[in-house]
Amino acid sequence: MSSERAFIRRHKIISFFGALILLIVLFLGYRMIGPYRFYKVNFVKTGAGTAPGVLQVGVAKRDITPNLAEYDQWTDGNNNNKYDLPFDAASGWQKVLIQVVNHFGKFVDLEKAKKSGDSYVDTNHNGKFDPIWIAGFGSNRPAKGVHDPLWARAIAFRNNGVTVVMVSIDSIGIFHEKFIAIRKSIDPSLKIDHVMFSCKHIHEVPDTMGNWSGPIPTPSSFSYKYMDLVKKACKEAAEEAVRKLEPADINEQVISQHLWTRNIPDPDLLIRTSGEMRVSNFLLWQISYAELLITPTLWPDFRKPQLFAALEEYARRHRRFGGV
Repeated sequence: MSSERAFIRRHKIISFFGALILLIVLFLGYRMIGPYRFYKVNFVKTGAGTAPGVLQVGVAKRDITPNLAEYDQWTDGNNNNKYDLPFDAASGWQKVLIQVVNHFGKFVDLEKAKKSGDSYVDTNHNGKFDPIWIAGFGSNRPAKGVHDPLWARAIAFRNNGVTVVMVSIDSIGIFHEKFIAIRKSIDPSLKIDHVMFSCKHIHEVPDTMGNWSGPIPTPSSFSYKYMDLVKKACKEAAEEAVRKLEPADINEQVISQHLWTRNIPDPDLLIRTSGEMRVSNFLLWQISYAELLITPTLWPDFRKPQLFAALEEYARRHRRFGGV
């Protein structure tokens, strides 16, 4: 113990920074747990009886397309889909960081940025560029317009007194504390046992995680106004789906007949490039009996030889379609 104290006395600076790093790690670990630190989900739901009851199903959806007129509009002077004037979109500490980094290196070529022709209209008069930032394929990309509407879709199931709702969101991803907040906001009189959420991991949608917003993306830099819209839409869709519950006669054929691919045969072979060991939400219903082939070849490099090799591998397989 005395040797440890002696080390601390001799190395005060090292000890100070060591303690500081430890405090930062503990603080970040504490924050990463989120605001609902003691929140738990009970996945064991007991029905009212042992015999199968009448399955009830309800569906609903809400539009979560952002109204770009409520955000700052901009002109992409050099048509590179990025906003090249970092100080316009940066917060106070980000401006300081950019200046410091630029002093020692080149975070951004400010002279070149000024010639980009980029500009914006300060709709809310706060002196800062506040657009809808687009997620995926690089940061610092403000939305220019809307190609397709975005939705939060809910489907509710009730059987033997147990009610479960699944909500699918046209989003790249949302942190779990937002989902917990939605669950807590739902009308308790509807007696919903559990609400599950899934994001479609769509790129080219509003950033809801802070990983792509502005010149220096941070978890707090995305639009909380838009996030409130998404949470409200998910809540309303879940509640409406439960209120619209009715007996349903549903089977595999009914589901298949209502898919966009209803007139297309299910695929026999799914080729996953780049060595990824996942299907990324692709045709989950249709590929239930498809053969999977994982290749390390990247998609841009996938050509006829790789396709023929995949078909030869497929021809060698014995398909059992769920049999043993």
